[in-house]
Amino acid sequence: GWTNPSTPLQDFLEWNQASNLWTQKTNFGGTAREGAVGFSIGTKGYIGTGIANSTYYQDFWEYDQTTDIWTQKTLFGGTARESAVGFSIGTKGYIGSGNDGVFKQDFWEYNPATSLWTQKANIGGTARESAIGFSIGSKGYFGTGGSTQDFWEFSTLCNLTLSVTVTNSNCGQATGTASVTVTGGTSPYTYQWTNGDKTSFSDSLSSGLY
Repeated sequence: GWTNPSTPLQDFLEWNQASNLWTQKTNFGGTAREGAVGFSIGTKGYIGTGIANSTYYQDFWEYDQTTDIWTQKTLFGGTARESAVGFSIGTKGYIGSGNDGVFKQDFWEYNPATSLWTQKANIGGTARESAIGFSIGSKGYFGTGGSTQDFWEFSTLCNLTLSVTVTNSNCGQATGTASVTVTGGTSPYTYQWTNGDKTSFSDSLSSGLY
C-alpha cells in the first residue's frame, strides 16, 4: 500500500479472528510498493506485482505463516504491472488484468507445486485495472474496474470453446439454421436449444434467441 504523500509501504500484519487483534509480522519480502495483488493457497499466502516510483514489478513471493518467512518464487508469467486482480481455486492461484502502461486482459494460473505460470483464456469483457475477484468452490469471479460494471465467471472444470454458425431466416419465415462446434471439456456433449432440439444443429428457425 501507500501513505499520503505517496510513500510505498512494505509492512505486513496478521489478523486473529478469535481475538480481533492485529500482529506485526515480517515485512513483505519484496521492495515497498502499492497496487500489488495477493491470494492464499492452503496455509501459504502469495503477493506480487505492483508499482513504486513509476517502476512496475513482476516479482512474486510466498509467505509461510508457520515460520513467518517470505520466499521469492518464479516471476509472474505476464508483464510487470500494477492493480491486477487475484484469487485462488483449489490448489492453484490466478492473476489477471491490471496496468503495465496500458490496461491488460491476460489471465494466468500459478501452480505452487512447480512454481510455474500457465497462461489461460483472457478475462472476459474489456482490458482494465483495479477490478475485483474472488472464488466460490470451483469457480472464480471477476468484475468492475475502472468505469466498468460487468461481472464474469471463470470455471476450471470445462474450459469449453463454442463456435456458432448461423444462417439467417428469410423475413417472416422459419428458414434459419444454427450449428455449434464445441472444443475442450469432456465429450460427449449435451445440447439444448430453446425450441427443443438436442443436437449440435437446429433448423427451421424464425428470428429469435435459441
